Amino acid sequence: MFHRLIKQTRINRMYDSFIISITHDLKTPIASIQLIGETLANRDLSDNAYFDFLNRLEKDTKRLNQLIKSILEISRIYKKSDMFSFVSLNADFYVKKAIRALQIQFNLDKDRISVVGYSDCQIRIDPAAFTGVLSNLIDNSIKYSSSPVNIKIYLGYKKKKFILIFSDGGRGISRKYRKRVFKKFVQIRTFPNSTLKGMGLGLNWCREILQIHKGRIQVQQKRISTGTFFYIELPGERLVN
Repeated sequence: MFHRLIKQTRINRMYDSFIISITHDLKTPIASIQLIGETLANRDLSDNAYFDFLNRLEKDTKRLNQLIKSILEISRIYKKSDMFSFVSLNADFYVKKAIRALQIQFNLDKDRISVVGYSDCQIRIDPAAFTGVLSNLIDNSIKYSSSPVNIKIYLGYKKKKFILIFSDGGRGISRKYRKRVFKKFVQIRTFPNSTLKGMGLGLNWCREILQIHKGRIQVQQKRISTGTFFYIELPGERLVN
C-alpha cells in the first residue's frame, strides 16, 4: 500500500505539472491575441506597424492551433485509435519532401538541415503522424541549441529495416537522462536556459507513434559535446528496380 501511495503521489504531481504547463502555454498566445486585437481596434497605426501586428497575430494563432492539436493528439495516440491512415511510400522521397516543408514551417535556411544517404526502400506509415515525429525532433533541436541548429539526417536500410538517424549537433543529453526523456511529462532542466516551454510529452509521443508503426526510437550519444543522435527504425521493403 505504501509503494502504491508513493506511485500515485508521483502520478498526481506529474499531472498537476502538466495542467500548469498546458494552462500557461494556452494563456500566453490567447493573451497576446487579445492585446493585438485591442491595439488594432483602438489605435491608429502606420502601415508597417499594422502589418507587423498582423504577422504577430498569425504566429500566435498558429501556435495556439498547434497546442490544441497537440492536446487532441494525446487521446489519439495513447488510446491507440484506428484513426491513423497508413499508406506505402518511398521512404527517401517522403523524408526529403517532409523536411523541405518543415524547413519552411520553422523558418530555417536550407543549410541548417541536410539529408544524406539512401535507403531505397518503401515504408508503410501515417504521413501526418510521422511528419509530427520529425517536427518534434527539429523543434527540440531549436529549443535546446545555444547557436543556430545544424541538423543532419542519415537514411539507410539494414535487415529489412528503414533506418533514420537524426543528429542535431547541440548540447546533448547526459547519460542519466537518456532513458527518461521518453517518459510522460519529463523535461530535462540541466541547461542554462530553464525557462523552456513545453508539456514534456513530445518525445513520449514520438515513441508511441513509432510503436504504432511497429518501429522504435532510441537516443544515442558518446559525449555530451557531440550533440544528440536519435536512432529511428521502421519496417521497410527494398524497392524493386
